[in-house]
Amino acid sequence: MPFVDNQGVQIYYQEDGDPEKPALVLSHWFMGSYQTWYDIGWVRVLSPHFRLIMIDHRGYGKSTKLYDPEDYHPTRHVSDIEAVLDHLDIDQVHFFGYSMGGRIGFAMAVYAPHRLDRLIIGGMHPYASEFVPTDLDERVELLKQGMEVTLTTYGIGPEKVFNRMLGNDSQALLADTLQTKRWEDLDGLLKTYDRPVLLL
Repeated sequence: MPFVDNQGVQIYYQEDGDPEKPALVLSHWFMGSYQTWYDIGWVRVLSPHFRLIMIDHRGYGKSTKLYDPEDYHPTRHVSDIEAVLDHLDIDQVHFFGYSMGGRIGFAMAVYAPHRLDRLIIGGMHPYASEFVPTDLDERVELLKQGMEVTLTTYGIGPEKVFNRMLGNDSQALLADTLQTKRWEDLDGLLKTYDRPVLLL
């Protein structure tokens, strides 16, 4: 199975598409994994045009589960992605992140801009101050009660996606959420970013 060891953390990744085409990293959302890109049909659409690299972020999918919020600092996520790219001997990629994956994309633009060619962000912004504290507080309380309560409350479906997300480690996701509450605004740092960005 394709794992990369990043300072003791095992990061799982999956490749698809045309290896001769430009590399595109797909960065999943909260409670997701590389498999969600297959669920919503993006792999089928994009695979003829790109070398797809889908990474299970630390704490998610098949990657190592960690329980200290500091382990989910944005620089740690960036380090994981760079470790995968180094392993694959890829200097620069297109990057698409959605929601949580979009927040990681902003972190890539700040901490590793030299690894990006094009950046696409969906469902996220760089303003930490705009996160609704009550929403994150609610998520924390739900995760303390386990994955089934969390997924049922959020109304996750269809059934196969629900069952897969049920396999998430609620304590790892809790640690990640607590780190999210600590993230700082990235908009000031992004003012010097000079590569093409699409926000949607």
